[in-house]
Amino acid sequence: MSSIFAKAAVLTCLAAPAALAQSPAGVGMVAPGAPAALSADEQLWASIRAMESSDSPAGLSAPDRFAWHSERSRQVLARARAYQSLYPGGPRRDDAVELELAKLFELITGTGLPASELCARAERVAAGAPSRRALHEAEYWRMICDVERRRGAARAVAAPAAESAVGGGTTSPGGGVSGGPQVPSVAPRKAASVLDRDAELLGAYADYVRRFPDSRRTPRLAQVLFEDAAARSDLGDMRAMAVLLGPSDSLALRSAAATLRRFETIGRPLWVTFRDSASGDPIDTRKWVGSDVLVVVWAGFDAEARAAVATVEQARASDTGLRVVGVNLDAPACEGQRAARELGISWPQWNDGLGWAGAFSQEWGIREVPFILRLDAEGRLAGFYSGADAARRAVPPR
Repeated sequence: MSSIFAKAAVLTCLAAPAALAQSPAGVGMVAPGAPAALSADEQLWASIRAMESSDSPAGLSAPDRFAWHSERSRQVLARARAYQSLYPGGPRRDDAVELELAKLFELITGTGLPASELCARAERVAAGAPSRRALHEAEYWRMICDVERRRGAARAVAAPAAESAVGGGTTSPGGGVSGGPQVPSVAPRKAASVLDRDAELLGAYADYVRRFPDSRRTPRLAQVLFEDAAARSDLGDMRAMAVLLGPSDSLALRSAAATLRRFETIGRPLWVTFRDSASGDPIDTRKWVGSDVLVVVWAGFDAEARAAVATVEQARASDTGLRVVGVNLDAPACEGQRAARELGISWPQWNDGLGWAGAFSQEWGIREVPFILRLDAEGRLAGFYSGADAARRAVPPR
């Protein structure tokens, strides 16, 4: 499966159907229990939803279950198309368009159906879209197809050049090159994360959300673009994407607001106050003005976080001017206290027992450990660091 379609599988958040309905695939089937008063178009739509929610027979082997799912997707696809043909102005028309394109995508990624079928259908829908909603969906899949097409063309151009570079030979089944100098085999590249930076795809997303800010696809694409802007510390792009993330109470928007708060606090005072989870003593970093302070967000269950804690403790032990406080995400809190004893640290620790849902993580948009905030001697936020080398980067130079 092409990498662009693999990314689309994750980023579009399409729920895979459960299984093939056990009833025949006749277009006129009425869903079990459907009220008799339903109009013909609603009866058809009810049959589609019933098929979508049906479960496969118990006891199937994994290959048979996969075949069942694939056949069910084909039948749902046929009914979605039938709905559009029979009821072009029906109230479920746009749902049927979305479902048809989604099922084509499922069959491409799951059964090897040629991607050209989805791409051609998206082109036809976009050219004569019956509504803006249908246009949004068609243009989304056109975008995915266009990126893949460009990449396919680039691969086709690159292949002869690669052969020429090793003497014009052909690749042998064993991975060597016949008819030219032998070159050492190259280890396969580690699988990339969905969020690894992909400039071409990100550019396509940015163009899509600019053209269709009201699309149902836009909040998820804007979230990817927001995270990319955060990685580049581009506040302007972060703010532009934040307004596209959905309702004010959405998790994505709350997370984006917390991340923005972090960036906007750089260079401003940040006072951390809490009670030590073990002793109950009050902690207030305002009392430490004049010293650099590290706020280490960590968890005993994470190996990188434990390594960061050890690195910070080594720096603290050799620098009497460095203050450290911990925000521990272990749940229950006693697990964090046990990890602190194992690591031999005695810094004040805050743990509200809520793990990732804790107040500090939510307020500052923290989604990974280790995560370290550095306050300068004036109490201002000087920077924040995450990842395996967070401690090395966060410890102030002496």
